[in-house]
Amino acid sequence: MSALTDHEKGVMRRAGFLDFEIKSFNNAVDVNGNPQDLNFAAENFQSMIKSRIRWIALLKSKGWDKFQIEFRIKMLYRGHRTERDSFILLQAEASPSQKNAKITDNAEFRRRLARNRVTRTMGHAYGKDFKPTTLPKHLPKPPETPRLIKD
Repeated sequence: MSALTDHEKGVMRRAGFLDFEIKSFNNAVDVNGNPQDLNFAAENFQSMIKSRIRWIALLKSKGWDKFQIEFRIKMLYRGHRTERDSFILLQAEASPSQKNAKITDNAEFRRRLARNRVTRTMGHAYGKDFKPTTLPKHLPKPPETPRLIKD
């Protein structure tokens, strides 16, 4: 049982995804160990594929060969303190369901961290433009402190 169909795997392979990236999406499981239901038609999944196509076309126009491009992609996953998988690319794309969600500082930090990891390795040309987000600022008043100097 797999999460991707043969057609979807072919689309990803033609878009420039490496075999181990496709395999990680294909072998995705939920918390119960069942194959993950990946929505291949989702905007962020399709955006991830389009970003890879545009990025590879840009590098080829600059004179990069297939080996150099594959090496750059592998750099995203290897040699880091944190374990990275292909889902970092999905996280880097802005999910349409997250546009209206209430966002916390911690969630915004994790989103920017995932995006920065991809951008540092692949360059700024990879993925959607990173739109700035305004976060609500709720700063509580400082507690009343007793006067230390006697009047």
